Amino acid sequence: IPLEESLAIARQIAEALEAAHEKNIVHRDLKPGNIKVRPDGSVKVLDFGLAKSGLSGVEVSHDSPTLMHSPTMVGVILGTAAYMAPEQARGKVVDKRADIWAFGVVLHEMLTGKRTFEGEDLTETLASVVKSDPDLTIVPRNVRRLLAKCLQKDPKKRLRDIGDAWDYLDNDLSPSLTGPASGWRLWPALAAVSAVMAVALAFLHFREAAPAATHARFAVATPLGTIPTFAQIAPDGRRIVLSLSNNEKTQLYLRSIDSEDLTPIPGTESARAPQWSPDGRSIAFFSGGKLKIVPAGGGPIQSLCDSDGAGGIAWGRDGTILYNGPRALLRTTAAGGSCTAISKPGDDPRVPVFLPDARHFFFVHSDSEGTGGVYLADLSAVRDGNLNGRRILADISGVSFAPPLQGRGYSHLLFLRDNSLMAQAFDENALQLVGEAHPVAAHASFSYNLRLTGASASSDGTLVYLSGLDRETALTWFDRAGTEIGHLGGIREQGAVSLSPDGRTVLSLRGFPDGREIWLYDLVRNSERRLTPRVSTSTAIWSQDSASIWVDQIGANGRGWYRIDIATGEQQLLEKLEGVAGRAPSDFSRDGRFFVFTGTDPKTQADIWVAPVLSEKPGSVKIGEANKLVGTQEKDSQGQISPDGKWLAYYSDESGAGQVYVRPFPSGGQGWKVSASGHNAEPRWRGDGKELFYVARFSPELLNLMSVAVEPDGHGGLRPTVPQKLFQFRATSAVTQANSWVYSPASDGKRFIMNVRTGSDQAMAKVILNWQAGLKE
Repeated sequence: IPLEESLAIARQIAEALEAAHEKNIVHRDLKPGNIKVRPDGSVKVLDFGLAKSGLSGVEVSHDSPTLMHSPTMVGVILGTAAYMAPEQARGKVVDKRADIWAFGVVLHEMLTGKRTFEGEDLTETLASVVKSDPDLTIVPRNVRRLLAKCLQKDPKKRLRDIGDAWDYLDNDLSPSLTGPASGWRLWPALAAVSAVMAVALAFLHFREAAPAATHARFAVATPLGTIPTFAQIAPDGRRIVLSLSNNEKTQLYLRSIDSEDLTPIPGTESARAPQWSPDGRSIAFFSGGKLKIVPAGGGPIQSLCDSDGAGGIAWGRDGTILYNGPRALLRTTAAGGSCTAISKPGDDPRVPVFLPDARHFFFVHSDSEGTGGVYLADLSAVRDGNLNGRRILADISGVSFAPPLQGRGYSHLLFLRDNSLMAQAFDENALQLVGEAHPVAAHASFSYNLRLTGASASSDGTLVYLSGLDRETALTWFDRAGTEIGHLGGIREQGAVSLSPDGRTVLSLRGFPDGREIWLYDLVRNSERRLTPRVSTSTAIWSQDSASIWVDQIGANGRGWYRIDIATGEQQLLEKLEGVAGRAPSDFSRDGRFFVFTGTDPKTQADIWVAPVLSEKPGSVKIGEANKLVGTQEKDSQGQISPDGKWLAYYSDESGAGQVYVRPFPSGGQGWKVSASGHNAEPRWRGDGKELFYVARFSPELLNLMSVAVEPDGHGGLRPTVPQKLFQFRATSAVTQANSWVYSPASDGKRFIMNVRTGSDQAMAKVILNWQAGLKE
């Protein structure tokens, strides 16, 4: 089949597979016999699932029916011999990468008119699949790199997502492949290198000369089941530091531009916001409530200062470091020393970025009404906590400084606007923006820190950015079987969700990530309203009478605990809890006597605290002395008091992975695990206390809602049942151990309001070579 027609067909096959993979469906039997082309040119992929079975020893031709041994047999073989992936032929567990292999085989056969893998019988055919390499010299040069990526025998090296296939087409293809009129969505062909190793090596070896003429884009391969949450290119453009997160942990990795190998950096578990030193020899990052530095090649880690890890790091050429600490912008040096606040407490400027002079710096700031933008300040002009910044951009987005290519022309500021990565020229002498902003890439994302743009560029024109970390969600009702039974409001950026104790109102926090608006949805009147303007909080909890909510925020009277009346919006500052940092509420006892929150401790990380409520009446709320209830050496949070007030369910990663535990309340005592293996979090009690719910991470973006029945064991403890899966749903990948729940059960446990992710993009890091050339296109 001619090249253009083959690609037109292949694109539609890929769209069908992508739609299935997004719903966690693996075809397992893609072959020409299951692909039909209609008279109008549209393509249909049929027979999802294994429809036919053959017995062992049946003679199998190239177009053989599906083989299926009994699922109870060892060495199960599922699929059609000539189109099986090697792991499928060996009887191993398969995933969507088996479909990507079959897609490559089908495309290879369309282009060559020959069988990719042949044999006189089943055994020889399977042996060819496992041992033989396909001949790529007989296919058009333009698609060799794509086929090579699809037909990697090791699934770890194979293309991970079918939607990324077109990143591997060579850029001398016509950009307007049309094919037959069919109404199918034509994906734009992304320019890519003609031979990835040759271009990458040429780019590295000749970077001292004029900028490479090749303008190319490609995705960074990461292990299956991981998502990149931060990505930064080294100043010389040779390496990328990535923060990868999976079900169990987060860690920093190094990757060279010309290699797909990832090297973990020891001691960087739970690292956030990595930032290269100007000389590219070290990396600064946040972890464990500290600002730290590690040599890029590995080595002893230096702890500098305390930090909440929620902002960014700027590293100047003179060794000065600006960073976000607890509710302020602070200054220190890479050599160590004092850690001094340069902004007023509560002002909360975020994501500082130095200019090359190590004197001027950018930061982002927004007020309670959501206005603000990007400001430029002079470090030598900072006085008495006033940064005296000058606004240069109205976008509430952190910026990244991109130096001019080979030191010629303007530098640029990179920032996000409406999910697009933008670039605008910047005159370093006049300290002014020049011209208009231009799009660099669509579907770009912030990193996992507040307004930290997930993009950076080096002096040689290499740019790396994050894509697919979208946080748009929809509040959706589900029954226990996982059937959608209703929606509340529209699709928005929103975080925590909570159903009021009386079941009449749903609370949600909107406006991730630099500040939240508290919104209430009245289930009786079927209407919603904003309760507060922007507040600096990630969670809010209901009072037991459903008449008010409690938040930790910066209010009219400074930072502290506030009670907000939902009828009037009036905010009342409560008595502050001294001596406990990072206060985040999690629950009240049903009788109103106890208040549970999470506080941070440099030695034991996050801990669960309990404080008595001495009085709560109009105009007067008094909190007693707080006591630490759960304080392991790891993170403990999300404390939830049982309806009878006798038990506390909570999250802890003391075992090395997130688990849900229960222990006596309020006396404390030994806790025991009630969740299954894997990463589990967000416990919630049913209204009668006889059932406990939690979420189990199935993949970085798929969660299972789990249920555990609990009953007294007759000896003063509880007897939990084996956890049962209720249903699976897609949540924002930002689900963590914070006191911010993505679901809330109704009191009877028969339905659940869930914060369901709506975006379809797969989170990944992408690279653009000679990125400024794209601004001219």
